[in-house]
Amino acid sequence: MNIKKITVSAAASLAALTAFGALSCASAPDVAAPITPEVSAPDMSDGGTERSIRMSVNNGTNRADAVFTAGYTDKGILLTAEVADSDVYTGVVYSYGYDDNVEYLVNLKTASPNWDSAGTFHFLITANGDTFLQKANSPGGFGASYALDLKCVNGGNFSYSAERTDGGYRTEVFLGYDLLGTDRETAYGNLCVCPAIRNTHDYADTVWESYNDNGCNWSNASSFIRVFADGYGV
Repeated sequence: MNIKKITVSAAASLAALTAFGALSCASAPDVAAPITPEVSAPDMSDGGTERSIRMSVNNGTNRADAVFTAGYTDKGILLTAEVADSDVYTGVVYSYGYDDNVEYLVNLKTASPNWDSAGTFHFLITANGDTFLQKANSPGGFGASYALDLKCVNGGNFSYSAERTDGGYRTEVFLGYDLLGTDRETAYGNLCVCPAIRNTHDYADTVWESYNDNGCNWSNASSFIRVFADGYGV
């Protein structure tokens, strides 16, 4: 497969999440170019036994199909998305949160019926590798992207990548346990995730959906899908 690697800087005009998939512009400090740690996602090339989440999202022009996989390492969790999309679009000028992208909400297993201000994190990455990284600061909102109090060290406790493929794009994000405010012993088998995907043809034809099977609800942290040693608990 012919893969084009995209090198980006997750810098100016990062955005803050204001509602389910609704974004508004905000400024944030520059973030160094991504360095992928020496970890890899579960190998699904032979059909694998790892449990994945699959989603399909239709806009008015085409369908995008995503396969989400997850795996633990000694230092954190790696979240990967393979997206089949014949119409990859990244030209929305008012916010790249409306470009073709995938998103995640991540937190430890919790009883919180809303977003958990003690530990729900939001990460978005577009097909071009533009990103948001935020932490909940209330049951219904998130703080600034790449806020200093996140203590995010790119190439250390955090990294990401985006690649164009022949049939769409592929993304990875590594979130260190310390970035998530926890440790390996506590987090292993207890991190929970809700993925989402946006399929955009242009600024007027864009559809966002979060995973909603198995009781998962984007606005309810206690409903997110638990990640086990072999992948998502679905």
